[in-house]
Amino acid sequence: MNKNNINTDKAVYTELLEEYPGFMDVETFCGILGISRKTAYRMLSKGEIKHLKLSGEYRISKPALIDYLVRAS
Repeated sequence: MNKNNINTDKAVYTELLEEYPGFMDVETFCGILGISRKTAYRMLSKGEIKHLKLSGEYRISKPALIDYLVRAS
């Protein structure tokens, strides 16, 4: 994938995710990707997507989700 495609993909995902908060919980993350909680926790534990774990709860930043979507496309 060339740099222009990556920038275009990032712009598209940024626009699509505009309404979501800067950091999201697992439930929101699952809703965006259309995946189960089990799949989300597996992805997070394997480090497939950058995240924070605060007080035992996962938080995924919007930029980390966009980076993941660009890599996956």
